[in-house]
Amino acid sequence: MRHRILMLGTLLAIAAVIAVAVVQLLRADEDGATDDNAAQVSTGPIKLLFDDAYPPGERVNVRIENAGTRAYRYQAFYAACFLSYSDSSGREFKIPPGTHCDILGEQPIEPGQVKRLFAWRLNECVKDRWGCVKSRPLPPGAYVVRGRFEPVGGGKPARAEARFWIVEAESGGGAGQ
Repeated sequence: MRHRILMLGTLLAIAAVIAVAVVQLLRADEDGATDDNAAQVSTGPIKLLFDDAYPPGERVNVRIENAGTRAYRYQAFYAACFLSYSDSSGREFKIPPGTHCDILGEQPIEPGQVKRLFAWRLNECVKDRWGCVKSRPLPPGAYVVRGRFEPVGGGKPARAEARFWIVEAESGGGAGQ
C-alpha cells in the first residue's frame, strides 16, 4: 500500500511538471512573443536582428527580418520611436534616434525581407527637447529591444524582442602593447 502511495505521489509530481510546461507553451502568444525570462527570443514572424554582444558606443544598424508567411507593416520614418528599450533592471529609456517622432510612414516588409530601420550608437538620450540634445553611452550590461508589428490586411500583431550585451573590450595588457 505504501509503495502505491509513493508511486501515485511521483506520478502526480510528474503530471504537475508537465502541466506547468504546457501552460507556459499555451501562454506564449501565437505571434511569437515569449515569456520575458525565456532564453528564446522572437520566435514569431518578425525578428529584430542584433548580435549577441557589442563594445560600448558601437554603431549598430538596427534591422528587422520577416521570417513569416505574410507581410507586416513597420514605420519607415523614425522607426526607433516605435520600439521600446530597457536594461536588465527593467528601466526603460529613450535613444537619440527615437526622440523626434513627427513623421509617420508605414511600409510593408514582405516574407523573407530584411529592412534596415536606423543606426544607433548604443547610447541613451538624457535630455530631450523635441530631439535629443544630450546623450550618454550605455554602460556594460544586458539590454532588451521590443517592437510590435501589424500584419498587412489586419489580424493579430507580431511581437519581436531582441536581447544583447554591451561588454568592455578585453585589453591586450602586457609590456609594449
